[in-house]
Amino acid sequence: MRILISVSHSLIFTPPDGTVGEHTIEVRIRRSDWGLRGLKAKFHHFAEAWRIGRESSKFDALILCNVNIEAIVIAALRSLIRPAKTVVIYDLLTPRRSRLVQFLYRLLSRIDGIVVIRSGDIATIKSRFNYPGQRCRFIPFPAPSEIASRHTDDLGYVYSAGWAHRDWHTLIASLQKLPFPAKISPGQEVQIEDDARHIEILPMQSPENGRKLMAGASIVVLSMSDTELPSGPLVLLDAMTMGKAIVATEVNGTRDYVKNDFSAVVIPPNDELAMSAAIQRLMSNTALRIRLGTAAREMALKNFTLEKTMHQLIAFTFSIANLPSTSKR
Repeated sequence: MRILISVSHSLIFTPPDGTVGEHTIEVRIRRSDWGLRGLKAKFHHFAEAWRIGRESSKFDALILCNVNIEAIVIAALRSLIRPAKTVVIYDLLTPRRSRLVQFLYRLLSRIDGIVVIRSGDIATIKSRFNYPGQRCRFIPFPAPSEIASRHTDDLGYVYSAGWAHRDWHTLIASLQKLPFPAKISPGQEVQIEDDARHIEILPMQSPENGRKLMAGASIVVLSMSDTELPSGPLVLLDAMTMGKAIVATEVNGTRDYVKNDFSAVVIPPNDELAMSAAIQRLMSNTALRIRLGTAAREMALKNFTLEKTMHQLIAFTFSIANLPSTSKR
């Protein structure tokens, strides 16, 4: 099977060209939409979908990574652009609810398979878009193994970052009552009390700068809102790969990747007391930080590898290719 993988320019990982088993893989990175707004942005995504759909006609299968509107364009125009015989989505960026969205995303029935990076998204896709559950699969997002060998320190501060559906209110309320220094990169405006000078609010960091800040942290906190909208485990996997002690809210973006008191301290959503207690517990116990961080790193490098992700993704694509398709040609 010849497989074309279409990857977003902003995706953290890029699968290599080459072979997986008997299958040949070619990778195309979609052009950036940076700075585009309104009709220009919509036209850009339409044109990219058209281009990648036409390119894929020379392949047996197309895997669209990290997409939303591109998937709908290819689904809607499948009889015109004649993409690969089998089309699979990896990491569908589920949009907010609206009548128009519900109508357009019913076109997903023309997509042969959908792979999610959060197991709870399968139920969301089934219920919202009436998509068949047997054509969905959960495959974890890969950890960035290239940062596993980086030097890290335990410099006594708490680190947290990210913008997708973070619960900054709970985290900041907890940190304001604790004495520990904190470096926070929320990507949005947040308010702290005047006397909370131990909390440093940073602008949104690039992935590389964020990793440098993470490398010096004693603990990393993922304070999340429980939502059906996209909130990937990217910061979480960075922290696991670096061997950091982690506090994580138990939501649909974390529960597939960490286990409570084994690879992280996992707490309920919107629980300020639990958040404070978890941070206090880790910051005051070096041995516990080392134990949890070591387990998290081993788990990331063993279970969440790019090699495993690619093998599972291609195995799913191959199995879907042999199922009866409802696609209209």
